[in-house]
Amino acid sequence: MPIQDYVITASSAELRVILRDLLWQCRRLDSIGLAHNELSRPEDHVIISNGRAFIIDFESASLNSRVSNVAQILNALIMGRVYSGSC
Repeated sequence: MPIQDYVITASSAELRVILRDLLWQCRRLDSIGLAHNELSRPEDHVIISNGRAFIIDFESASLNSRVSNVAQILNALIMGRVYSGSC
């Protein structure tokens, strides 16, 4: 299920678990120096399945970019991209 659909249907407890999982995954990517480079658009790159978040589509990923996966996903969450699917 795309994250923007999950956010609408999930309970606050379920959403809290998914967001914690997603942020943990972003932090892990940051810690190994892998920049996804597209997480500012989570509606296209995060899916939810069986109570877990999955980051997909690493086509633009890079080991040479400044790593900012946590910052990108937090910015998308704060700016409402997950809820509306667009800016």
